[in-house]
Amino acid sequence: MSYRVDIDIENIKSILSINESELSKSLNVPRSTLYRWKKSESKISKNYLEIFYNYIYEQGIYLNNLKSQLYNEYCKENEKLLFHGAKNSIKGPLSSKVGRENNDFGRGFYVGESLFQSASFVSSYDDSSLYIYKYKHNPKLKITEFYVDQEWMLAIAYYRKKLEQYANHPIILKIKEKVESSDIVIAPIADNQMYQIIDDFLFGNLTDEQTKHALSATNLGKQYVFLNDNSLKNLELLEHCYLCSEEKQYYLDQKNKENITGIQKVKIAKREFAGKGKYIEEIFYEKV
Repeated sequence: MSYRVDIDIENIKSILSINESELSKSLNVPRSTLYRWKKSESKISKNYLEIFYNYIYEQGIYLNNLKSQLYNEYCKENEKLLFHGAKNSIKGPLSSKVGRENNDFGRGFYVGESLFQSASFVSSYDDSSLYIYKYKHNPKLKITEFYVDQEWMLAIAYYRKKLEQYANHPIILKIKEKVESSDIVIAPIADNQMYQIIDDFLFGNLTDEQTKHALSATNLGKQYVFLNDNSLKNLELLEHCYLCSEEKQYYLDQKNKENITGIQKVKIAKREFAGKGKYIEEIFYEKV
């Protein structure tokens, strides 16, 4: 799905109470060009996409947030709005087999509950964009949910290729069976800061209790991982949203502020739970 420039032109005219001539003047583009965009008679260039959506953002209109709120209002009780930040546009139908094998739960299509988190993950890439999906719950699908606990930490570490020496251990085999028999996994989102904390746990510098509370301090919300193409049939694309440079910079700035707060919370969690829980070798040794 391409960007809905035609609809967004009408949205902005309505929000700002301006006509087409005034908008074309503000954008410094001929009115005839604006007309062709609106009628989808000519494809808008990357340069003009940036000019158009930056102009919108600079007016204090956070269009992607507005769209998500409106879409959310139309969701029924068994439906949920989900977001996917893409480094590049998605080509062709969705597939569960295009992702990296060493993602949090292996290959799959990953979407999140938060527009901010999904957009901020890809805001450092030049051609990144945001997709809004509607997920409709299907009781026939097997859904497995993880929480911020020891099992989740070990699952992330294993699928990130950090626990291959324990691949045949009963703990890991149980996790693999749980994940790989599922259609959809719902789990906390992990980012680079979380991976560093998990690494400290794997290197024997933190106990599982310290790690759990440190990870809870950097909570980023939940992700939905669609592990097969059958489960993807329950995901409907609502809109492909453009991320202009101004909007992406906002997400990056906010992310940096969150990271600073997260680091401070992690330090407190490490201190408060020092000496509590088990180290990685104790976990695997005790549960043979």
